[in-house]
Amino acid sequence: MRTVIGWDASKKSDLFPQGEPIFALKGGMELKNANGDIPGTGLGVQRTMDTLTYMKKLITVPKYYEVNISDYIPVVIGEGSWADNILTHLTINSSGDYEDGIINQGIDNAQLSKVNAAISSITVPVITWAKTVNYNQIELEQALFANNWNIINSRHESRQMNWENGVQQWAFLGSKNRNDVYGLFTQPDVNISGVISEPLSTLDYADYATFIGAIYEAYRKNCARTAKPNRFVMPEDDFNGMGVPFNPAYPMNTRMSWLLQTFANLGLSDMKVLPSAYGMNDYNSEYLSSLNRYAMYNYEEESIRMDIPVNIRSTMPGTLNNFMFQDVAYAMLTGVRAYRQLEMLYFDTPAT
Repeated sequence: MRTVIGWDASKKSDLFPQGEPIFALKGGMELKNANGDIPGTGLGVQRTMDTLTYMKKLITVPKYYEVNISDYIPVVIGEGSWADNILTHLTINSSGDYEDGIINQGIDNAQLSKVNAAISSITVPVITWAKTVNYNQIELEQALFANNWNIINSRHESRQMNWENGVQQWAFLGSKNRNDVYGLFTQPDVNISGVISEPLSTLDYADYATFIGAIYEAYRKNCARTAKPNRFVMPEDDFNGMGVPFNPAYPMNTRMSWLLQTFANLGLSDMKVLPSAYGMNDYNSEYLSSLNRYAMYNYEEESIRMDIPVNIRSTMPGTLNNFMFQDVAYAMLTGVRAYRQLEMLYFDTPAT
């Protein structure tokens, strides 16, 4: 039998002259909010239910675009903790011409040519990130009572997801608010090649063959033939179209398999072709205007990296009055920096 805990005076009738009864759940939780009946589309854990309604304990949680950053960029964790900046030295050799070192033994006082070295540096700012989770004793008790959805855990999971998604976006695009924090696709000193002018998945056989023959040479020319690439990152929508045959006469050979086989034939057996939604203008328009971006580069810590001097950690919950509680998650990180800019090359296509 349900227990009447009050009367809703705003809903009087001949049947209920005092107003409609307000019933309690077992344990005394009211099926009303301060404004009357709880709308089915509103936010909150409270919902109106009848006796034929079953509440599942399974909670459907939001899903987000996720990738493993370290597949794309070397990530160094724990170095430079609590610093404001990370400085990386760059060595510059100054040795003159090779043939300056040739000695003519037949001349008195033959001079030895000297070699020298200089040092430069790149300084990357370290950014501090922190967010709180607040809750009170009533919310703790309600979480225990509900036995279905724990609002405290959900807030902590939301903060963790906010951190992970934010780091991911910084890794590819950098900061929207700071012009000294860059991402994989937004390096300031990287050259842009015209080898790719339209999506690879839309090229006909002849144009695709031309692209295959030109892209590696464009990279080698850009870096003065001092490095070999091992990453090629494509906009995800174009990547997803690479599984189709490039020539109807050879249906078993896809555009992707031809590309990878060409790289292998050139000695690039460790080349990885990876997709990224951040290369698509749908997701990078705040950073790259009306462009889709591809990137070919050397995945090496000395060449490009992201630093996380202090990985995310949380304080113990604290309280001043034993009613309100708070804990803080904090971290320190940098953007992505290309230290050998010529070992990286961009290719852009216009957004459609």
